[in-house]
Amino acid sequence: MEKSAKFRPSDTDLIMQLLKFVAGKCLPTEELIVFADVYSKEPWQLTGDMNSKKTHYFLTQLKKKKPTDARFNRTTGNGTWTQQNKGKKILDEDDSLIIGYKRSLTYKHKKDSSLNGRWLMMEYFLADYLLQELKSDEAKEFVICAIKKNPRSEIRGNGIATIVEYKRFIDRVLQEGVHLQTPSEQSTMILSKLESTSSDVFSMG
Repeated sequence: MEKSAKFRPSDTDLIMQLLKFVAGKCLPTEELIVFADVYSKEPWQLTGDMNSKKTHYFLTQLKKKKPTDARFNRTTGNGTWTQQNKGKKILDEDDSLIIGYKRSLTYKHKKDSSLNGRWLMMEYFLADYLLQELKSDEAKEFVICAIKKNPRSEIRGNGIATIVEYKRFIDRVLQEGVHLQTPSEQSTMILSKLESTSSDVFSMG
């Protein structure tokens, strides 16, 4: 596959790529699915251009909270990936076997709330049935992550926008020469227009 070609794998494709890797075969799309320690870096450090709408694919190894713990740690340097659901099943090409799952996560920053929800991730992992057949303890620790910037993050709401952004908006509106009238000023203007209209009618009569 050429680098210039758009890489739009299906959910099934990604699970098959992951299966090939944990079974000891290298990824045939290694230039499009890259190895990275996703959970030790911030999303913009992985994707590069913060304004890019492209989806980036990474193969990474999950980190356990404790050596004996079954749970995984998804905390980055300054933030964390928060899981949004338990996972949705992914079927094979014939829709006859459950071969994996995908779960959605969203990024939250520890200090800068304006970054919350700016990046989305879909984490792909193998089904238990496949893991049992592979008989590999490390196989369940590997996942493929699809990361992209949240297109809705451009719509700034109270939960994301900062006070500074609202102040800038007010300053911009006022600098454009927009005169914000008070209710009393609006009433005076309406009455003056009515009086002007009435005088014009009487003069015509």
